[in-house]
Amino acid sequence: MISLVCFILMLNLSYDRDFVATAILPFVYFLLVYFCVGEKILSNGLGTFSLLIFYSFRMCILPVICALGNFYLEPNKSDYIDKYNTGILLTCFEAVIVFLSLFYFCNHNRKKNSFDEVPLKSNNKHLLLYSIVVFLTLFIIIVCFLYRISYFHFITEEAADVLLDDIKPVQKMHTMWYITDFACTLWRPLFSFVLIYLLLNRKNKRISYFMILLVASLNVMFMSDRRIFALLVGGFCFYYLMTLIENKIAKKYIQISIFACAICTVYYCFYGSMTTGLWLISRTFQHYFSGPTLTAMALEVNDRIGIQFFDFFKLLLNNFYLYIGSMGAFILPDYYSTIFGVGAWTPMVAGSMRYFGIFFPIVIVFVVRYIVNCDYKSQRTNDELYKMIYSYLAVTVSCYMIMYTVELIMYFILSNALIYRLLIRLDSGTIRLK
Repeated sequence: MISLVCFILMLNLSYDRDFVATAILPFVYFLLVYFCVGEKILSNGLGTFSLLIFYSFRMCILPVICALGNFYLEPNKSDYIDKYNTGILLTCFEAVIVFLSLFYFCNHNRKKNSFDEVPLKSNNKHLLLYSIVVFLTLFIIIVCFLYRISYFHFITEEAADVLLDDIKPVQKMHTMWYITDFACTLWRPLFSFVLIYLLLNRKNKRISYFMILLVASLNVMFMSDRRIFALLVGGFCFYYLMTLIENKIAKKYIQISIFACAICTVYYCFYGSMTTGLWLISRTFQHYFSGPTLTAMALEVNDRIGIQFFDFFKLLLNNFYLYIGSMGAFILPDYYSTIFGVGAWTPMVAGSMRYFGIFFPIVIVFVVRYIVNCDYKSQRTNDELYKMIYSYLAVTVSCYMIMYTVELIMYFILSNALIYRLLIRLDSGTIRLK
């Protein structure tokens, strides 16, 4: 229904006709859902389901938002419009690979689930995970106090930051800031999941569910220097709570809470756009969710610079904050500013083409397989804490596919996600340190 409504809107809204090819995105999404998605895939896991939702936003809702703002983005249209229709076709091709990969791996894991591995059992104590949470909590408090690092803030400060950008002091990102930032990205999800796990084991479920709702809300209300990450953790906690509750009235209260948090998020985090006009909303959402114009710009850059294989590894290392905090970052040319006069980031698939040429579909298939595998691991354990961690990894990578660059996705898989999965193995006794 969403895809068809958006398709009709794209045919009837008034916007620059040079962008009319964008209207095929919701229709292609409709066809892919109709032919590739069934009840078995929808029930495969939270990551699989969220991937469908995120691509629904990117291919259906985002084009409508862009059309309302007449596809505004800073560069001159003449600099990238020749590549725009190609970018739309590339987005469709990406979606085809994603959905076919999803269909294949979900079916493969469903068969594998029936006879393969022994389910992962918990020791039910989680002493290692509890110890890690306590250690990270104390570490973050002490470091932020000693080094005067202001890392967390209330959501209302997001709007204030827009107004004070020209006069507020810039926080120096020294080595300890990078270490704190890395520790916080590990701590926030794990701390939230441990709290939820402890609350789920209480006898009074009503109070437990209310407290879990509070944990989810606080993740949204108290943000960090990585605001999208904070919102993602909070959104996942809401999402997971919805899967735990069967009572319809309770679900309604949760939905109301999610709606209220969403309104606060949109108002404060997009304050500058909300108070300016639809053209700036179009620009903001294109930057955050790899809008079609960004893909066209990336293809124009790719044509001019060719394949840059080693750039991927340099950018990947630049995301390891412990590395750049001590060794410094690699300096790469700003390809966008020299061509368009403004900077921009590269959507996942266009970046994969820049770094790996004709082998770029392998990257998409790998990421989809990773998401489905996390869902599979979540289903193979009866421990609620492990389920949360695996599902969180799957949902996060699904979100990153439409929001971040390919090297950031790989960085998350190789750093935070790898550490979480190692902690589960150690905590469950699957592997032991000698």
